Amino acid sequence: CSGVGDSWDGSAVMTSVDDRRVRDAVDGRNLGSVIPLINAIASHDKLRWVYCRNEQAASLAASAEAKLTGRLAVCVATSGPGASHLTTGLIDALQDRVPVLAITGMKATRAVDLSEFQAIHQEDLFRAAGLPFSKVVMSEDAVPAMLRNAIAVATREKTAAHLAIPVDIQAKTLRLSPVRRQLGHVAHLDYQSSDTRIHKAAKALADPALRVVIAIGHHSATELADSTPLNLRNPYAPQDAYTRLAETLNAPIVVQLDAKGVVDESHPLYYGVLGIFGNPGLDAARSLVHAADIVLLFGVDRQAVDLISDSDFNQVRRVVEFEPDAGSAASHRWYDCETVVLGELASNARRLEAAVANLRDTPEGRAALQVLEDSRPINAHARQWNWLLRGGWRESAPPVPGTDGDERGHEPPSRFQVDHTEAPGFCHPARVLSPLSRLLRPADVVCVDVGDVTLWSSLCMCLSGGQRVLSSQGMGVMGYALPAAIAASIQRPDQRVVAVAGDGGVQMTIGELATAMQHKCRITLVIFNNNLLGRVHFGFEGVSGDDIISPDFVALVRAYGGGGGHGKGEA
Repeated sequence: CSGVGDSWDGSAVMTSVDDRRVRDAVDGRNLGSVIPLINAIASHDKLRWVYCRNEQAASLAASAEAKLTGRLAVCVATSGPGASHLTTGLIDALQDRVPVLAITGMKATRAVDLSEFQAIHQEDLFRAAGLPFSKVVMSEDAVPAMLRNAIAVATREKTAAHLAIPVDIQAKTLRLSPVRRQLGHVAHLDYQSSDTRIHKAAKALADPALRVVIAIGHHSATELADSTPLNLRNPYAPQDAYTRLAETLNAPIVVQLDAKGVVDESHPLYYGVLGIFGNPGLDAARSLVHAADIVLLFGVDRQAVDLISDSDFNQVRRVVEFEPDAGSAASHRWYDCETVVLGELASNARRLEAAVANLRDTPEGRAALQVLEDSRPINAHARQWNWLLRGGWRESAPPVPGTDGDERGHEPPSRFQVDHTEAPGFCHPARVLSPLSRLLRPADVVCVDVGDVTLWSSLCMCLSGGQRVLSSQGMGVMGYALPAAIAASIQRPDQRVVAVAGDGGVQMTIGELATAMQHKCRITLVIFNNNLLGRVHFGFEGVSGDDIISPDFVALVRAYGGGGGHGKGEA
């Protein structure tokens, strides 16, 4: 653990590792058992203390920023309810595989297991939640090594880790030798895939008649930002890599919601978002996935099950997996892979495309393509795949289901159609989200809450220029959007940050408007207000108790010092 100068105090908890991998803001809430630590953070010239109104919002903000930057994010809370409130955001980080370190306070060492107020066994709580590392430090001499271990687990395994430090240890000062400071450095491991693994993946794709689906996950989006944040060397190079691979394979592309913006969504091979609430996408994408032979996973985490399994969760499709590092690849090893390729995702996509093109440019490959040209499939799904594999997407719209396969539909802007019917006094989400897409610049950020707004955002936003989308993919936390937007605004103060939420979700963290104002965050908050828990009301039969009342959100924002307006119908 490397502090400032030769001494260690509470501030070194935040300044410990390689500066390239650690964020410069710390989210949390200040109470008695963390006062020495937060005093050190607040007075440190390289750190920014972000006071959140609730610890859950602090952990959600940390999870969102880790996803945005690819670097370690840190949140701090006091003991008892402060620690327990962190749980939701830490599980969010655990499930979406992003590196977060939580540091919590405790009673003084002499009072551990004796004091009864706000005293819980935090390590048991977080271990039960699934965190692979949750420890208590009971000696100041152990702090550097314990902190090093926690950071190593979080960064290398892409997960959440927790360290609890009693308040009296926080107040102590350690004299660190240069050797002990060096021991705290956690090196970032770079991976470069071997030509052998790329060639093995290419051989699995050599047959031009193979039905391949390309799935892109949020690690691909993080890689785009992590290379040179905000000053991307070439923001179109990664999406070119994936679309060129898709064109060579005649393969449809589906993305996780958090990977929107990685590829140009106006491309005819883009087929939408996968894995919203456990579903593999809309009808067009779902039918292609269900009839696919093999799936290429680029940085896709837990939602891989939606792509490779049947309704009983048995693997029915072959898989080639691409991950940035071994920690990411180890997160879902229950299914069988043809091969696992580690290293920079976009670079490996380019290498794979070149290898597949060489393998297919043979007499055997050209003969297989001729067989496709001569075939006349009867099944609707087979006709769709035949049209793709023959390269029909380059010239015409896809076949209309239920026809003889020669008719072509009118080419839509995407592979879906939206019913724009509006009830009197209500505004259809597409009326807001579609024009919003056109206003977003490269590196702008959209934070999407959980509910019906998740579905509408995945459908109606068409991104193509390197924007980022942040959502709670695995945990599905309502109230996620506003804390995530605060983190994004602090990390990217010169970019537009938009939070999209429903009236039910936003009220779960609405108090963080004060945090946003206090830290001068530039956030556009879009709230769809229908006085219902929409996903519950429209997604299930016979539901009661899902109606809610809401405040005048514009008046509330103005009360905090912001501004806004109401939109209804065509207005």
